[in-house]
Amino acid sequence: SSSNSRRSNNKKDNISSQTETIRRLDAYDMSSSFNLPYSNEISRFLRNAAVEVFFCLLVLLSSFLVAVGTLPNDGLIMSENAFDIINDIENTIVAIFTVEFFARWYGIGQFTGRYLRKPLVIIDIFVVVLPFMLKMSPGLAMMFPQFLSSDSGLITLTLLRILRLQRILNDLD
Repeated sequence: SSSNSRRSNNKKDNISSQTETIRRLDAYDMSSSFNLPYSNEISRFLRNAAVEVFFCLLVLLSSFLVAVGTLPNDGLIMSENAFDIINDIENTIVAIFTVEFFARWYGIGQFTGRYLRKPLVIIDIFVVVLPFMLKMSPGLAMMFPQFLSSDSGLITLTLLRILRLQRILNDLD
């Protein structure tokens, strides 16, 4: 009976010790987590309805420009100069989306990997950050499969930006 009592006390002590360890780890996580400077302001700005509408319009404009950019470049429909202008506008939009991606990540208050595992963030990585990186660093394109790094792969990824509207519409709710 006394051995049963000791085992019971040992189990209670063990559970109590584990609970205390978990409590201390949670307290450590809470004390080590802090919001980055101005992260709340950035997050609030990016959730503003007018900003969300702006990004929706950029997604639609980007998709339109990509579609127009696939037209034959024979000078009959548009001049070479027009194609260069479209390409420059598209590159600017991609840069804006890339800055917005990192601003949203910063806006959550911590640079954690947890944010990068969200489904809509993964979509952003593939349709915003990856095309930007592949366009700006052709050497990096060699590390990815041909279907992603080719011109047609980049066009497909760019057109998939339409999926970003889902995240934007979720934010508006």
